[in-house]
Amino acid sequence: VKFFGNHDAGRGGRAIVTANPGADDEQLLARAVLANDLLFLTRGIPTVYYGDEQGFTGTGGDQLARQDMFASVTPEYADDAAIGTDATPADDNFDPNHPLYRRIALLNELRADHPTLVTGAQYVHELDGALFGFSRIDRDARVEYVVVANSDPTQSVTARVPVLSADTAFTMLLGPDGDTGPLASDETGDLVVDVPPLGTVVLMADAPLAFADDAPTVTIVRPDDAAVVGTPRYRIEAELDDRRYAEVTFAARTLGSGDGAEPAVLGVDDAPPYRLYWSNADLAEGTSVEIVATVDDGSGRLRSDVVTVTLGDRS
Repeated sequence: VKFFGNHDAGRGGRAIVTANPGADDEQLLARAVLANDLLFLTRGIPTVYYGDEQGFTGTGGDQLARQDMFASVTPEYADDAAIGTDATPADDNFDPNHPLYRRIALLNELRADHPTLVTGAQYVHELDGALFGFSRIDRDARVEYVVVANSDPTQSVTARVPVLSADTAFTMLLGPDGDTGPLASDETGDLVVDVPPLGTVVLMADAPLAFADDAPTVTIVRPDDAAVVGTPRYRIEAELDDRRYAEVTFAARTLGSGDGAEPAVLGVDDAPPYRLYWSNADLAEGTSVEIVATVDDGSGRLRSDVVTVTLGDRS
């Protein structure tokens, strides 16, 4: 569960106003739209604090972020400014035409029409400057959705996104008005798209991801083989030898019991960096443990890597 503001921390609108003194309402609204785009399009469950869809800002946390939706007669609320409207909490604020209300409705509709934007794996891309981009991919449909946001308030930025769908056409689902022309990744996987100031674009590949000829190689990079684990909650990490959509399953078994038990699954990570936090507090000091990482790219071909560690003093 994720949120942009709440009754304790204060409203997201207040954070925008405080961080941008002197900004006009048009820019404040654009920043609020961008914030909601990221709230709804990144992984997790988006939570909208009531009134944020009406541009409420408040003047602080706790009670100062608890404005009425109906016309308030409380002096501490009545003179609060709001984003995207001339109304204040002294007015009735059940306005379905407020630009933030309409944007949130649009994002909800987009998520309903494209469930991958709700539950798909999130594969973050390395982009420069003001750009943040990622792909969302469903393990069964394997259709890549690309989201790119631009936090620059003054200029459009051309993004070169290293997508996973090489030599593939993409359809614009959310972006600037007007004809953007054909969009397609090249044979190396680069997708070039213009992102407007404080804007977001969402694109969908016209074809599912192809399977590679060979399974990827997976390597456990933490811990090293023969390492001594000294914490009761330990981070395990693995890497692949190339960029592709895949899941890594981590498992472990204690050694020395002679029962030949299969490793017990610790968890699955569906996007890099592949990692999890292993809780080992219930195992005795001196126990030897075999850790296994297995990669599955959906083709049915599996590869694994194994290391053996010893549990040290974790008190």
